[in-house]
Amino acid sequence: MNYQAKTKYELIDELLKLQRENESLKISYSKDISECIKLLEEQRVREKYYSTLFDAVDEGFCIVEVIFDENEKPIDYRFLVINPSFEKQAGLTNATGKRMRELAPEHEKYWFEIYGKIAKTGQPERFENYAEQFHRWYDVYAFRIGQPETLQVAILFKDITTRKQIEEAHKINESLFRELYDNMKSGSVIFTVINDGSKGSDYIIKKFNRVGLKMEGKTLEEVVGKRFIDIRPNIDNYGLIQLMKKVWETGESGTLPTRIYIDEHYSNYYKNYVFKIPSGEVVTLYDDVTKSKRSDEALRLEKENFRHSLDDSPLGVCIATMEGNAIYANKTLLNFYGYDSLGELQKTPLKNRYSPESYAQAQKRKHQRERGDMMILVKSSLHLTWISYG
Repeated sequence: MNYQAKTKYELIDELLKLQRENESLKISYSKDISECIKLLEEQRVREKYYSTLFDAVDEGFCIVEVIFDENEKPIDYRFLVINPSFEKQAGLTNATGKRMRELAPEHEKYWFEIYGKIAKTGQPERFENYAEQFHRWYDVYAFRIGQPETLQVAILFKDITTRKQIEEAHKINESLFRELYDNMKSGSVIFTVINDGSKGSDYIIKKFNRVGLKMEGKTLEEVVGKRFIDIRPNIDNYGLIQLMKKVWETGESGTLPTRIYIDEHYSNYYKNYVFKIPSGEVVTLYDDVTKSKRSDEALRLEKENFRHSLDDSPLGVCIATMEGNAIYANKTLLNFYGYDSLGELQKTPLKNRYSPESYAQAQKRKHQRERGDMMILVKSSLHLTWISYG
């Protein structure tokens, strides 16, 4: 540039122009520096955030490099990055930079195969598996990072051994429950309750044990999913539903005393016990006591008939203990002796009830009883019957 050919004013204009350009460059440079500083600060904040997250996460995390042999078969992997939870979850210490075979020589080969497949295909996998060498169960999510040729896999995992042990215990308990439930002596039904539980149609059959099915003469397929009222049409009038509703609402178990249930197919006596389980279902335990109830009723009628036969007998009847004390006397005998009640007879000394001859016979009967002889003596002339019990 030929500055000598320019006038002073032209030179001043040139100078001012250069000054403006310089200022513009300084502002632009300053702005670029500010942007860089801002980007670096954001990067620093992100790195701190991810570092904190990386250190604080409960799950174990690591990045591994999968190692293949000459036949492209995965045979090992090397730990490149691990987080603080890694040691706790994996049970391995000082793993960074080391190979798994070095840390756990007997490590199962399927772990290598899984990570090798992910490294080659790029397809992530989520799975649960048991590490026999560590005696632990793991829930694992693994995915490839970087370019395929790096063969690097990121692994996020959690030790779920306790959960698996609990699940196994639940399976055992469930198996034991089914075995006990199916082989208990009482019939039992487990109901799911819908609506307000005030009707037989509100109780849906969920489980039915073998004894109950035998009582009903049905298969499990015929009853599960049915409403209570479907198999017992008159259940709303039986009294059990009111108890079941109370148990369902309060959680307090209860018993329905022996009661007869009658419909077109049944006329049976049942004794019911009802309780609620933690899952919310209502359980009934019941026994068909029809045979024993009818036997008791038959015995009661037999005793009643026997008592009537004694009470109405034209013969005087007295039942006495081994010592000769009267415990029963019918009206005929009381009238014969002139007593108004058994109590009056019992208050009269034994010797005063007999003539000397009769008393001697009473003593003879007493001696027979003491020898263990059961006897019935009928004295026709007096129309008296004595039944003595040893």
